[in-house]
Amino acid sequence: MVKKVVLTVAGSDSGGGAGIQADLKTIIAQGFHGATVITSITAQNTMGVRKSFNLPLEIIEDQWNTVVEDMNVVAIKTGMLSTPEIISLVSEKISELISEKDIPVVVDPVMKAETGSSLVEERAIDNLKKQLLPLATAVTPNRFEAEKLSGKMIKDIDDAEQVARLIHSMGPKNVAITGGHLNGVDILFDGSTVETAKSELLNVKSHGSGCSYASALVCSLASGLDFFSAAKKAKNFVYWAIMTSEPVGKGVVPVNQIGVIERDRERFYVLNSLNRCVKKFTSLKGFELLIPEVGTNFGYAIPFPISTKDVAAVKGRIHTTGACGSVDFGSSGHIARLILSANKFDPSIRSAMNIRFGEEIVEEALKARMNVVEVNREKEKEEKEGTTMDWIIREAYIEAGVIPDIVYDRGAVGKEAMMRVFGRTAEDVLAKIETILQGLT
Repeated sequence: MVKKVVLTVAGSDSGGGAGIQADLKTIIAQGFHGATVITSITAQNTMGVRKSFNLPLEIIEDQWNTVVEDMNVVAIKTGMLSTPEIISLVSEKISELISEKDIPVVVDPVMKAETGSSLVEERAIDNLKKQLLPLATAVTPNRFEAEKLSGKMIKDIDDAEQVARLIHSMGPKNVAITGGHLNGVDILFDGSTVETAKSELLNVKSHGSGCSYASALVCSLASGLDFFSAAKKAKNFVYWAIMTSEPVGKGVVPVNQIGVIERDRERFYVLNSLNRCVKKFTSLKGFELLIPEVGTNFGYAIPFPISTKDVAAVKGRIHTTGACGSVDFGSSGHIARLILSANKFDPSIRSAMNIRFGEEIVEEALKARMNVVEVNREKEKEEKEGTTMDWIIREAYIEAGVIPDIVYDRGAVGKEAMMRVFGRTAEDVLAKIETILQGLT
């Protein structure tokens, strides 16, 4: 069986953050083989573009012909096309190919690098609008690019919707104005319906998000998804690519195209780790001394958890007999909310266990030089229902300036006294539990 190929036509980023490099990483992460037609070579890093060289048209055409003559190209994505001549050539080659087979074409109208450097000649924009956009299944401008294409300023979502309609009138079947500069809201228009896609706006000056979005979109379209579904899937892909990104230089931060894959891998790791730790806990001498009346739960979250579904825990809790349910994601509301609350203050804290309150347990923790903080549940009565975990964590953080090893309270009317042990990993929490038990037994 021949693997499906997605062809990206774009410039090369020597820093590996955007352009051809970002496209290829995205295409591979989406399960396709990536082939390339490089239009320009840039000397750039996270600080900016130092130089740019446009390849001769003959070389660009030879790359195209060589790939399409041999490979099963099922989708095309375009990026940096910096001159009118390059745009004309690429438009001609795309037109020839889509006349032979119906495949999606996504145009990312790249105009500037994230650092502000121009990547397209002003005189090329007219060719882009007249020659390339009419061939596009979808076009994916950011706010700046949408303004440049339409000649209209975008101040709010209503403006963005109007601009999407204007760009659609230039010929593309679908328009996605990406929302990195619109408070995280993408405007999606298919010629008749406007939809929005929203995600949390991350405080990261990212690099390569536009290239990655367009590449993810064309892959999803090639997989058979409709435009709106494909656009929302691409947005989620880029969200996690930004969320899991790490600096590689002194400037902008390249997105991490395997962020979603890493999350899936982390779910597997977290489940295995927590399973081992639960089994070890219930085999410890005297573990039952730590079980409160309501039972104990042990939770462990993947990195960057958003909801209780991102936190693995024990179904039905752990009891003094050692009996407990299986470990799975979304199995606990209580311990999961506790971890989510702590993680907001310190993203390294991803695991916790609730244990019985006892003066002797507090004493052993202090002997082991753990950071132990008491909160007074009597003060909680004015808090809104369902915010107990947030309140406990906030009070402890205010007191300690960090998330302590242990947070405990002596209970209140209708509230059992409780201790909560926190750690970076399930193994970290278990090590603290073992230290306390050694002193007790």
